[in-house]
Amino acid sequence: MNLSRRLPPPGLVRRLIPLSLLLSIASCGPALHPLPEHPETDPSVLIARMEARQAGLHGLSAVGRAESSTSDGTVRGRVTVMADLAGRLRVDGWTPTDDLVLAVSAGPKGFTWYQRGGACVVGEACRSNLGRVLPKGWDLGSLVRGLLGIPPLKPATSPWTLGFDRKVGAYRLESNVADGGRQRLWIFDTGAAARYERDEGGRLAMRLDVEEPAEAPGVPARKVRIRTGRGESELAVRYTHVEPNPEVSPEDWDVECPPDLGTRFLPCEGEP
Repeated sequence: MNLSRRLPPPGLVRRLIPLSLLLSIASCGPALHPLPEHPETDPSVLIARMEARQAGLHGLSAVGRAESSTSDGTVRGRVTVMADLAGRLRVDGWTPTDDLVLAVSAGPKGFTWYQRGGACVVGEACRSNLGRVLPKGWDLGSLVRGLLGIPPLKPATSPWTLGFDRKVGAYRLESNVADGGRQRLWIFDTGAAARYERDEGGRLAMRLDVEEPAEAPGVPARKVRIRTGRGESELAVRYTHVEPNPEVSPEDWDVECPPDLGTRFLPCEGEP
């Protein structure tokens, strides 16, 4: 028997090797989640399930680790966060030796921000001032909800579509919103939110990933990742200690400018 007649020519072997490698790499991709045994077909049921899980949660006081990435680089550190759905936010950043290096406060009483080595900036909590510190595309109310792990939904102007995303293991809902935008929402079967995205002008404007959902109804998520649409910045916060709906005094929201920093008063640009 002539074995050489049964073997492929060397040129063919060389062409098949890359193909076999590609197929082996593709077969090692992430496993897909199984479809639900009894899939939900009504989007309103899933949204109601999510809202029921979030019911009663209106704020948090927390200690955590934050990682902020921008075009200037990545910064990591310990933070303390207070936030509530009334549109109030306070974030303080600390060194490992418990030195306060930055503080932000925003809400109905105004806006204050300072960072060690710079000036202390104060003014109204208007869009132009908040745009100096908030992720692009995120307003104050949306950011507060994101830090709680609550998707910042806008009123739907079309019926929700519904499917199951096997890569995420959650239901994927989509609807139109005002001004021609679109929003997408991922919800686990338990009602816990997994992800939220919103398009504006045909482009992704914001994205929230709830990487560690709330362990029980009525409490915040343990880890969230807040992204801008074009990837200009990204903020990830994981809470190591969190208190839902804390009792705080009005003064707890205030940030005072350090006496050794200059103070700049900023007017609202292009707004009444």
